[in-house]
Amino acid sequence: MKMLRNISLGGTLAMVFTTVLISTAHTQNITSYRYWFNDDIANLVNVPVTATPEMNTLISFNSAGLAIGYHTVTVQFKDADSHWSSPYTSVFSQKGGSLTALEYWFNDDVAGSIQLPVTATANLDLNATLDASALPVGLYQLTMRGLDDRGERSVPYTTTITRGGGQITGYEYWIDDQVADRVMNSIGPASVVDLISDLPLSTTNGDHSFTIRFHDEAEGWSVPITTTFTYIVGIEELPGVNSVLLFPNPASDNLTLRLDVSTASALQVSMLDATGRFIAAPEEWGVQGSSHRTWATGHLAAGTYTLRIATSDHAINLPFIKQ
Repeated sequence: MKMLRNISLGGTLAMVFTTVLISTAHTQNITSYRYWFNDDIANLVNVPVTATPEMNTLISFNSAGLAIGYHTVTVQFKDADSHWSSPYTSVFSQKGGSLTALEYWFNDDVAGSIQLPVTATANLDLNATLDASALPVGLYQLTMRGLDDRGERSVPYTTTITRGGGQITGYEYWIDDQVADRVMNSIGPASVVDLISDLPLSTTNGDHSFTIRFHDEAEGWSVPITTTFTYIVGIEELPGVNSVLLFPNPASDNLTLRLDVSTASALQVSMLDATGRFIAAPEEWGVQGSSHRTWATGHLAAGTYTLRIATSDHAINLPFIKQ
């Protein structure tokens, strides 16, 4: 039996177990487990499970009746022949009840910590705005911890943040390693840049990288973001189509196809999986000049797919990868 970690909440102790097998003369299915706290075996709890030769799962134990502090939990697993595994014991810390606030501070300024009230809950999925307006532009450490209804605090979590210099005022991007040939543009606070439509390309056939970064009112730069795309020119199979841009490739949540055509064309576009099965029905697409279309790919399993572009008598298959 191998335990990865334990997590103590207000009234629940959760442990992650993996590769838990019970061996007698031959491998048996696990049919239940039992657990008890400290040395109180008289009050053990039995939990039946769906018969399985291996468990790789999160197991929760009800620790609501325990006082705040350190305790032990012991667990055993039973097989179909009613044989019990060797007991496994772990130490955990029993915390308070529901989370009621988030406490945070910057760098080592614990005395200047700020408490942010939250709706009382045992598990907090945080989506909050933290006030960093008093900080100068630069890098800082942010430390956060939870506060529960018993006044107990969680273990602090620390990460690094960048304090920007106000609103975004511009950006620059480049292809591959051609930083010297980067394109720089300004942008207003409420502006939206359609890079797919506006991206000029002067590169070769094949896969390339695209890197972009933004600057703010204080002329501070963001961390560069890099992705890859596929670029094709001179497509014999599609007369009139001058170039094809498939972005990004590999794709994550979305895949965009941009076509530059010299004459208006009626195309049919479809998406296929690795076996050639249609996963997106063919769509009619009338293109003229520079045109682009985006497909949602977040629901697709990781793997290789094909975007098929066809006219009445010609077709081209563009492979792409879903991460």
